Amino acid sequence: MASLLSLLLALVLTFDLLILVDTSDRRLYLIQNGNIISQYEIAVPRYRFSKTLEGEVVKIEKNPWWYPTENIRREYKERTGKELPKAIPPGDPRNAMGVAKLIIRFYNSNQPFRIHGTNQEESIGRAVTHGCIRLRNKDVLDLIEKIENKKVKVVIQE
Repeated sequence: MASLLSLLLALVLTFDLLILVDTSDRRLYLIQNGNIISQYEIAVPRYRFSKTLEGEVVKIEKNPWWYPTENIRREYKERTGKELPKAIPPGDPRNAMGVAKLIIRFYNSNQPFRIHGTNQEESIGRAVTHGCIRLRNKDVLDLIEKIENKKVKVVIQE
């Protein structure tokens, strides 16, 4: 609780909003001035986090391209028998980014994390991702509407 209070104090002093991702309860909270103003059910990574990740939203992309990793492309081929392209355009039903993504710069990790929509809304509420945080497409659009043009801190914790 003390760490959450220090986060909230830092938020008030430097950031307009805080996105707090709680992977254990599979929820994303949008916090302003210490109050939860929105919350969303999410899909989380298959693995557990070894530490809390802190950073900030540096870019929002609507209708993003998706560049699946080699590991994801291999798994897709094993599962479907088909090749997955190295770049998948917006609107393609295979595009795992959904309708939008938030790009986050973490202070204590080089992990390429995204918070994004999804082409698999049935995955929401489960631990199934390769590392990103997924929201329903309508929820990521709602979140973006609330955070656009604001300074947003992001904390991801177990």
